[in-house]
Amino acid sequence: MRHAKRAGYIFVGPATLLLLLYALVPLLWTLYYAVYRFSPNPSVPPEFTGIGNFLDLWADPQFRGALLNTLLLGLIGIPLQLLLGFLAALGLSALDHSRWFGLLFAAVMLPIAVAPIVAGIAWWLLFNTRFGAVNGILLRLGAPLIDWTVSMPWALLTIVVAFVWFGTPVAAVLLYSGLTSIPRTLVEAARVDGATGLQLVRAIILPLLQPFFGLSGIFLLTELLRLYELPFYLTQGGPGNSTVVLGIYLFKLAFNFFDLGRSAALALLYVILLSLVAIGYVRLLARTAQETA
Repeated sequence: MRHAKRAGYIFVGPATLLLLLYALVPLLWTLYYAVYRFSPNPSVPPEFTGIGNFLDLWADPQFRGALLNTLLLGLIGIPLQLLLGFLAALGLSALDHSRWFGLLFAAVMLPIAVAPIVAGIAWWLLFNTRFGAVNGILLRLGAPLIDWTVSMPWALLTIVVAFVWFGTPVAAVLLYSGLTSIPRTLVEAARVDGATGLQLVRAIILPLLQPFFGLSGIFLLTELLRLYELPFYLTQGGPGNSTVVLGIYLFKLAFNFFDLGRSAALALLYVILLSLVAIGYVRLLARTAQETA
């Protein structure tokens, strides 16, 4: 028994050390930067501020605007991603053993295969006021042209559309894996009892997919918080700062203004927020498992 435990420690030890090296050390450095204010002059020593950087963040109207835009994008985009991902997962499940499965799967997964920078440029080309394909269609229909990326609320709408397109495959893959885990005998028994397709979805599929919806939501929330390339290449935060999201705001703090203290404070808030969401989700899963046991 002792030899087995020792062998387990030997196998787990290197992975644990790597995890500590690549996760814990950067987190501690971020915490250090978050509680100090750094001068652009390297000869000036950093000044300890405690929660001063966090208070400065909240006092900045650009931060509050970026936070509001991110919340609005999440409230609109994530439910749409979950809905479209669920429909795509149902389609993949229906064509599971069909020759069309590969084609549909490739079409659903296409946004994941495209680099975010390339996707941002492609969406900008589609919505470009002068030569974009969307305005070209409007012109053929006799409708007035729209300044999609330089006027509100159209600029925010283009970001929502691009974000939904980019994140839907994440939900589709996770929900499809959940669908494949549902016992076919359960579905067939419900069909024998006369359940319609809508009744199957409402009474069997949706309840059993709740953990996968939660997991998809966490992944999509992570993508939302790190979202930078799509809105930057679409609108560059304009018009003005009306479409600046937290990812763009963090980039500007760190690389345009070299404000290491506030950018580290915002990154630490990211970690805290995602940790709270993950802890809440794990507790919800545990409670659900106890109730169904």
